[in-house]
Amino acid sequence: MVPDSDIGQSCHLMSLVNQVMLRLRTLTQVALTVIGARLTAAHVQELNSMINYIEVGRWLRSRGFTPTPRHADRWLLYAAIAERIQGDRVLFLEFGVYEGYTLRRWAELLTHPATSLHGFDSFMGLPEDWDECARRGGVA
Repeated sequence: MVPDSDIGQSCHLMSLVNQVMLRLRTLTQVALTVIGARLTAAHVQELNSMINYIEVGRWLRSRGFTPTPRHADRWLLYAAIAERIQGDRVLFLEFGVYEGYTLRRWAELLTHPATSLHGFDSFMGLPEDWDECARRGGVA
């Protein structure tokens, strides 16, 4: 059995640790707010992108997947996917084709004779602001 004095000291120590953690969190929030006030929208978007990669890695691990292999860019990712499905009939639908780069690349990669590719676009751009960098009407 643990003496009451040890339990009391342990509870007091945990209380102090919790107070320090709360103070550190508050200071971190203040510091990040000051930094954020000095960043451009593009910088914040880049930071959000990095956080998204962290979240994807966490999500993959929580479902038993490994977050590898990584590809240097989307074109190499598309080639890796195409290699795995090369013998399959594919129905490829792209909504919001912009200038058609992705649709054209998939047309080159997916060579099965029964593959069908379709691109859809209103050519009116984004219906609303996505963020500070991708504004309503952009990417039309």
